Amino acid sequence: MTGRDVDADEAFRIGLVERLASSDRFETEVAELAQGIAATAPLGNQAVKKLVRASLAMDMRSARAYSDALREPLAASFDAREGITAYRERRRPFFQGR
Repeated sequence: MTGRDVDADEAFRIGLVERLASSDRFETEVAELAQGIAATAPLGNQAVKKLVRASLAMDMRSARAYSDALREPLAASFDAREGITAYRERRRPFFQGR
């Protein structure tokens, strides 16, 4: 909020960034992060992106209501059931985006 420059170490320390990578590991780290995201439930990822975009123009109450509206159909989805089943069976989920 002050406009003050912060270096990577300070940004990490204060929670502004989640991880640091050296320049020689940057592309590998990006690929690993992308693979991790791709392995998660696509419907949930889509809903989060919608919520983030829309909530920029909403007050907190409206954003919460929109979040609830997005979450409701996800809870009844095949992917939600698959995630719960996979967890119980101690295996990786096979999400299908439905």
